[in-house]
Amino acid sequence: MSPSRRRRAAGQQATRDLGLAEAITFPMLALLSLLIFRGVAALLPLAVGTVTLRRLHQRLAISETPSQPRIPAPAARSHA
Repeated sequence: MSPSRRRRAAGQQATRDLGLAEAITFPMLALLSLLIFRGVAALLPLAVGTVTLRRLHQRLAISETPSQPRIPAPAARSHA
């Protein structure tokens, strides 16, 4: 397996694992926050965490897309 395929597979696996972890922990944390702190304001840290994780997912998705290598063109040389 080539290194680029390994990298892409690792990124896809990381995205799936993060999604599963969020699906399991978010409801539990929301319920515990409401029970312990007794207010809707207790959900603010969860909202901030959700936004952060969504941005992480976006970055992972961007890193999975193949990109063209950025090789600079050779500089023109003058033979003076």
